[in-house]
Formats: sequence, C-alpha cells, structure tokens
Amino acid sequence: MAGRGTVVQENNCLDVMASIPKGRTVRHGPHSTVGQVKHEGFLLKAGSSFKAMKHKRWMELDGTRLRNYLTKPASPSDLPTWEVSLLNCTVDKGSGKKEIVITLKDKKLNLFTEKESERDEWIDAISRASNMYVEHFYNLGDVLGKGAFGVVRAATNKNTGERVAIKTFKKKNLNEDDYTYLKREIDIVTKVDHPNVVNTYDVFESQDSIFIVMEYLGGGMLYDVLVKEGSVTEDRAAMVMREIVSGVVYLHEKGIVHRDLKPENMLCKQKLFPWTVKLCDFGLANFADTGHMMETQVGTPYFAAPEIIKGEQYNSSVDMWSCGVIMYNILSGKLPFDDEKSAEVVFRKIKTADFAFPDEQWADISDIAKDLIKKLLTVDQDARLTGPQALEHPWLRPGTHRSTQMIRNDLSRLTMSLRTTRTSVQH
Repeated sequence: MAGRGTVVQENNCLDVMASIPKGRTVRHGPHSTVGQVKHEGFLLKAGSSFKAMKHKRWMELDGTRLRNYLTKPASPSDLPTWEVSLLNCTVDKGSGKKEIVITLKDKKLNLFTEKESERDEWIDAISRASNMYVEHFYNLGDVLGKGAFGVVRAATNKNTGERVAIKTFKKKNLNEDDYTYLKREIDIVTKVDHPNVVNTYDVFESQDSIFIVMEYLGGGMLYDVLVKEGSVTEDRAAMVMREIVSGVVYLHEKGIVHRDLKPENMLCKQKLFPWTVKLCDFGLANFADTGHMMETQVGTPYFAAPEIIKGEQYNSSVDMWSCGVIMYNILSGKLPFDDEKSAEVVFRKIKTADFAFPDEQWADISDIAKDLIKKLLTVDQDARLTGPQALEHPWLRPGTHRSTQMIRNDLSRLTMSLRTTRTSVQH
C-alpha cells in the first residue's frame, strides 16, 4: 500500500503533487508562494447511508488534493482513508450555517465545519484549489516534440511573457511503472537548481494529464547542434564536457544518480556557441546515499557501464562511464563500443572496456584527451574517475591550452548513426 508522498490514485487521478518537496519554490502551481493552497482541520462528514448521521474526520487540503483521515495524523507516514482531486469542482454554502457542498464530477460531498466562522475559510481554499490549471498561467503554443506518453509544447508565461517548455503526460498512456518513473522525475526536478541542469518552474495536474513546466532551451538537443556544426575543436568539446560533468557532479552531491546519460538527455540553451549544455530527463534517475549500491538494470546499452550490463551492483560511477562514452562520441563521431551486426559483441566489448583510438578518427586528437577517456572508461568502479576528479583532469581544467583547430571528423551523421545502432540493439 502506498504511503503519503507516494502515488495514490482515485478515479484515474495521480497524486504527483505529493512528490513536490515542501522547501521548493515553484512559480504558480499549487505549491508556489503565489498559488499555495494548504488548509486542514476537523470537519463533519454526512454519512453515505444516513445523511443526518455525521462523522468527525480530519481533512487536509494540500495543493489540489483533499485527503480524509479518521483522526489527525500522528506522523507524515499515516495514510488517508481516501482522497480526491478538487480540480474543476464547484463549492457552495449549504443550507445550514456550517455546511459546505463540494460537487465533483461523479459525486457530492457534504461537509460541516465545527464553527460557523470556519466555513468561509474552507470555501475560499477549496475554490482556489479547483482553479489551479496550467492554462490560467501559461499560453500553450506549438508542439516541440512528441513521445510515447505525451508531448512537449512551447508556452508563454501570461504575466511575464517568458517563454517556457511544458512537458505533458497523458495519464491514460501510463502504466504503473511509468507512474513510478514520472513521480521520480518530478521528485528530482523540483529539488535541483544548477546552471547545467534544466530548470523546472511548475508542476500542474488535471483529471487526465500531468504538466511539467520547464525553461525553454532554444538550442535543442546537443547532438542536433553538433550535427549542424559538422565538426568541433578540442577546446569546444572540452567546454561541453565540462558543463556535462559539472551537472553530473551537482546531481551526485545531491545524492542523485542519473543512470541514463545519453545524447537525447542533453539540451542546449542556444544554437550558437557557447551552447550551455543542460542535463534533463530524470525518469530513470534514483537517489542514493554515499556508497549505496543499486542493482536495477537501466539506461541505454551503448552508454551503459559494464556493471549495469552484467547486472551487478553499481553506484554513481555509472554516470562517469557514460560521460566517457559521450566524450569519445563527440570527439570522433563514433561510439567506443560498436558492432553493426551483433548486440552481444557490443555487450562483450563494454564488459571488458574493449575499445581503441583508430588513427582515422583520432590522429588530430591530443593524448591528454585520450587519457581522460581511458580513465572514465575503466571497468573497475573504484578506479574510475569521479566527477570532481574528472573536472581536475588537465583536459577539462580551465586555463589548459587545447587545440582550436577543427577536428577532421564528420559529425553530420552523428544522430543517424546513433539511431541505427539503437535499432540494431533492440533487434
């Protein structure tokens, strides 16, 4: 059974709002300083069979959710007997001086305050909760992208005119595991704040959708930017990798392991250099205490660490392995572990860190860059560079002289190559 702060469903309504940490300041949603709706206290509820019989219950209005308890919860882990979403409900004064009538889509709730003076306070709070719609605060625009679970749209803040991106998840498309990943992503994105991690501004919920409001990043996916550029210099590649690793270090300091670092999960603030790379998509991320080992097999195979492929316990160092694969890919336009015909060969190469630096792609690239890749693509988790160690490596360290000559590797087919290899693994 789910506890408070986990997914609780009623009438196909996901309580994602319970995921939002109390200390996080969002802009407009139910937990923002502008729109925060929080009210609690004892109410009398009319009986379902005998309306004249009233039962005293502890009620909590949190965001857009009304929770019912038999008694006042002794701890945050106590479970409500039921809860409902108040979005789009109507609330009115009843015939009695203390009566509140809440009309939901499929039923009515008749509640009574203990004091007449409390009724207006409850009605005001419930009325505000019923109107917490994303459309009240943002004008929705063009579709930026589509996925299996929903779409990402451009939008504009009605008050400031600021451009944002709104990720919309349709509840009907989500199974139980999807709900788990979505709740995890919301839990993480509302905790993080770093220049190299995508900012989340708001989270809203309607009867059929969940909306995550994020900063708008006009550059799009990092690899699309690289494809358009066609080639990079070591100096620019180092700046990109430093931003990626800086974001990873921040997550690790927060006890968050991304577990799925890959090209699609990195966005650019703008199309022109400097691009400012930011990490996104935390559905597979997880929280880990220092030294904690996880066992779940997650991530994209070509970027996954050996311990994940082997099904062994692993820790935050899996993200550093992925950074090594990404760095190799950016510099050479190739993947370090690849085979056109056999996924098994790819997995075997990953397990043993069987990769090379062919002159055809690597003749123009410095030994110091190769050294960093070797230290990231190390099978032994304990020997693999940590994020802070990688940032202190000479190739990433600020002030290091790196080549500003374009590397003679064609990155224009980078995205096509990745899509082809992913398809071969899936089959």
